[in-house]
Amino acid sequence: MYLHKYLNQALHDPSLWKNDELRNLCYVFEMPFLQKDMKTTVFMVRLLWFGCKHKQLRIKIDMVPAIRKTAWWSIDPNSLPMMTQKIHDAGCLLLLDTTSDEQSFTSEYLKEFIVDTIDRIRPVQTNLRVSTAPAEVCLMETFPQIVRDSYALAKLFVDICNVTDISSYMLKNCTFHVLQELRWNPNMPDDISKLPSLMELTVQIFMKLLAFNKTYFLPRFFLPEVNIFPQDQDIQDKQHEKWEIKFILKILGQNVSLDSDESDDYDDYHDDDASDNDDYHDDDSSDDE
Repeated sequence: MYLHKYLNQALHDPSLWKNDELRNLCYVFEMPFLQKDMKTTVFMVRLLWFGCKHKQLRIKIDMVPAIRKTAWWSIDPNSLPMMTQKIHDAGCLLLLDTTSDEQSFTSEYLKEFIVDTIDRIRPVQTNLRVSTAPAEVCLMETFPQIVRDSYALAKLFVDICNVTDISSYMLKNCTFHVLQELRWNPNMPDDISKLPSLMELTVQIFMKLLAFNKTYFLPRFFLPEVNIFPQDQDIQDKQHEKWEIKFILKILGQNVSLDSDESDDYDDYHDDDASDNDDYHDDDSSDDE
């Protein structure tokens, strides 16, 4: 494909890596990113960052052609929570894809479903996908540092525990749902009175993920009819994902059982938290990268 051809040429251009702003970056061929029979527009790049604080920090970048029209939404944006004018104007992207058949990937090619950034819509009928990434970036920017740190900490726990079934996009959307339930107002970003501590926020992110796992439907925050969870998972896959979530919660000091499928696992944290943090839980009777 021409996309891969030109991006491949660009990455091999020596002048690119002589740029002072990229002096700490190294492009690494961790595995072939293009096979002759591959039929996808997604171009995956793997970089290593060498700096004073981070040694061999792996950076993954997925690039795909997109169509952008300012303030374009596939649904009525006024029906969405935590909407601001800036988020409204950021809108969505239409991403181009060449196929809806996941089997068109070669077995050697690094298979990474694009649920970290986008979700396929009606794959049998169209090769266009909707990305809410611009709106998500705007919303994340309204959050105070403690919220962004809790999201980063959640991702760090997933990485340290070598968990494979929990994506950063799942965690990001759970973060959005948690802040919605805490009645966070993006028009008043300096009001942090309803926010718990960093660790409590991180726990709530995983508790929300566990609650969504119960029905196996994690709604994308800005496209709530879209389920972020993979649709090809069998019962064992779902149970394993639930075990991974509980395992991290156990490390975070939560009273969850790794051996049983007890429904009260979803309630323990909130029961305990309500007694210790009446300040913000009186305002929030519900339960939500």
